Amino acid sequence: MTRRKAATWVAVGGVVPIVASVALVPVRAEVDNATAALALAAVVLGVAVFGGRWPAAVAAVTAALAFDLFHTEPYGSFVIHGGGDVLKTALLLLLGLSAGTLVAHRTEAEAGLEERRTDLRRVREVTRFAERSPEALVERLELELVRLLDLDSATFERGTGGDPMPRITGLGILVPPGTPPLDRGRPASWAVELPVCAVDGQLGRFVLQPDHPSSGVDLPPGRRDLALTWADQLGFALSRQDRDGVPRG
Repeated sequence: MTRRKAATWVAVGGVVPIVASVALVPVRAEVDNATAALALAAVVLGVAVFGGRWPAAVAAVTAALAFDLFHTEPYGSFVIHGGGDVLKTALLLLLGLSAGTLVAHRTEAEAGLEERRTDLRRVREVTRFAERSPEALVERLELELVRLLDLDSATFERGTGGDPMPRITGLGILVPPGTPPLDRGRPASWAVELPVCAVDGQLGRFVLQPDHPSSGVDLPPGRRDLALTWADQLGFALSRQDRDGVPRG
């Protein structure tokens, strides 16, 4: 899940239980507040299924507070007079946190499995382009890297020149000497390079432009390793092309 989507679901987890609780206010005189607690618990489960663990936790806390505020006497106050209502509020919070966590674990596991399947399909697709030509592989990798790393753009540059910038390595992000400082107001300073190397040295690099100022520090290790594998694949193809004397298109 992207950072933007995760933030959206956290916001949903904070807002939807309040909306649901307010929607139940007109019927609280006819319906026992235990029913309202169950309805709010169902909301928390829904957030867990679609949003994941942290949105579910936010939803559980918000649901418990909203239940206390709108469905326990005195209404409109976080003070609870009835012992039964205290228990219902505590159980709603505990149920929401526990069930939300369990559902989120399963949902995240399924999402991880689907992500691995997607990555395998990408690997097969990239391999097919590698069999055509280095130029076809470059074109495909520029597209695949944008998808894989959630970037604004990825552009290949041949050679070893260019301004220094944070570099993706097998151990993480390396910041070479002379790299300009990260400036949140200047998107050009957010760029990260993915070096393309062969046995005889660096042949080029992909300049990766993220959509937020991070210098790549939040790059997931699995996706980083896949990006490095693709770069090595391109490095081998370019090195073979140079060795065989095939003209570049």
